[in-house]
Amino acid sequence: MMTLISWIKGSRVAQLALVVAAAVLLALLVDRCARRVMDTATEAGKQTERADGAQETIRQTERANNAAETIRRDPDARRAECLRDSRTPENC
Repeated sequence: MMTLISWIKGSRVAQLALVVAAAVLLALLVDRCARRVMDTATEAGKQTERADGAQETIRQTERANNAAETIRRDPDARRAECLRDSRTPENC
């Protein structure tokens, strides 16, 4: 072990190789952390998008239910809907 340490202390090539190896190791570690952060952020974005889509679907369903309820209760709205959809307006 002492021979290796003294060889590294005495050799500029060994010191340079050690510095390069440490830099490569650090670069790989930073790259791995960056990928993990990007994956986490992407997953969080997907979950947010799903939640927003679900909320919009619920809002649209509520609006449709309210419109259907209005048509059921209001005779004028019911007749207007019938006239809009009917092939034979006389049946309305």
